[in-house]
Amino acid sequence: MTKNISKDKCSNCGVTSSKTFWDFEDGSVLCDKCCNKIGNDWEARNKNKEDKSKIKKHGEKHYVITIKKIYLYLIGGLIIILLSFFIISSIVSNVTEQDIKSITNTRAVTSYEDVSTKLSFSNYLNDIYTSDKQNATLNGYLKRNIEGNRDTGTQVVSIVDDYGNEIRLEGQYPEFKRILPDIGKTGNLYSIRGTFKRTYKRLEFQVDNISLYQREPNKKIEVNNVETYTEEIITNRTHPKHPSV
Repeated sequence: MTKNISKDKCSNCGVTSSKTFWDFEDGSVLCDKCCNKIGNDWEARNKNKEDKSKIKKHGEKHYVITIKKIYLYLIGGLIIILLSFFIISSIVSNVTEQDIKSITNTRAVTSYEDVSTKLSFSNYLNDIYTSDKQNATLNGYLKRNIEGNRDTGTQVVSIVDDYGNEIRLEGQYPEFKRILPDIGKTGNLYSIRGTFKRTYKRLEFQVDNISLYQREPNKKIEVNNVETYTEEIITNRTHPKHPSV
């Protein structure tokens, strides 16, 4: 746009009396009035465009801020919900406790014990006064030994149990010569029937009959005993963690 001082005609209003006319590149000519008016309109349009651009930019910025706020609200709300859930769970949750009581009881216990088959004369020798003149049967080894000097001593025949206890045998039983060794103990067991006879503080046995004896195998007997034991009784008890809630 150039300023034209010469007389001309306004292409917009047709006036020819304007003090100044303005030439434009498109060949149009405007008077001062139209030039000012169109210029103001152009400035207004440009300003309007700038305002719209600012409004658009501001709107986009506001939109972005709004989205961020929404995300923050959602995250904050989720955190609050989770915290509330854990707090409520801890308040209303139940607690289980165990009550343990020890009770002493008794029970019958059956066991099996071996019965010894060892031969023993202890019951007779422990009380020779009671054993005196009793009929009995003794089982054991026969033994011949000499009391005193071997050449001039007295021959003694006795029966021996598994523990080495001896009871002297009396009587001229004919079988003795056949089954007794010259000196010592027989390898076989024998069963002798007869009668006890006490001589002062010694118990002797008068022989009536003698025979071979077979040792019985070990036996087991049933033994019933009462056993005491302690039993623990566990009781589970559930109650609220916070009863007042």
